[in-house]
Amino acid sequence: MKRCLLVPLVLLLAACGPSFEQVAQSREAEVRPKLDKLREVGKGAEGVDTGSLTPIALPEGEKLKFVGKSESPNALLMQSERFNENVSDRTPRLDLIIEDYWLTHLSDAYAAPPAELPVDYFNELADRLAAVKYLVVVRTILYADPSAVSNDQFSPGFWQGDVLVYEISSGKLLGGTAANASNSETVDVNEKDPDKWLHSDLWSRTRKAVDEALKPHSDAAPFG
Repeated sequence: MKRCLLVPLVLLLAACGPSFEQVAQSREAEVRPKLDKLREVGKGAEGVDTGSLTPIALPEGEKLKFVGKSESPNALLMQSERFNENVSDRTPRLDLIIEDYWLTHLSDAYAAPPAELPVDYFNELADRLAAVKYLVVVRTILYADPSAVSNDQFSPGFWQGDVLVYEISSGKLLGGTAANASNSETVDVNEKDPDKWLHSDLWSRTRKAVDEALKPHSDAAPFG
């Protein structure tokens, strides 16, 4: 008889777990201030003078461990445009395709009305945010798209930018470094859409440039 009651009892206990609303409320004092601080720090990056940057200097023994590249991440990589006030201005000029969508999900959980998330997923995102200590902002200073001139010639594009490393809790800029990229000298393209292939080449080389800029300071390159 006891065995017959075991499964219904387990299901009953599972059904009585905390709701999304309860969990979000219990973690609000932890999550919302961190999100606000992240936005504050990220917005401040736009006003930094490139010429005044000092070399990146992390606390002794620390390495950047990026979300998506480490089992115990402490760093988040974002492009500066993502912190613009207007949603329509948040698409980067050269979008490096950084998976920061989870921050939007977390923010939407506290929107009005809130976007309800599965409890386990919400907790996973909240834990990830809590573990992040450093924000690395990629800024675009100058950018020009490549374009095909003829069947066998093209005008190369280029990207000039920098990466800034911040300690989130204090908002302190820990330094930055320049990162530059241009198209390869030769690019294999599809004749039907050569500009797309040229753009892809520049995009790939820009990601590599960011990796190289952060390589001395990280356990694993963010795009590598």
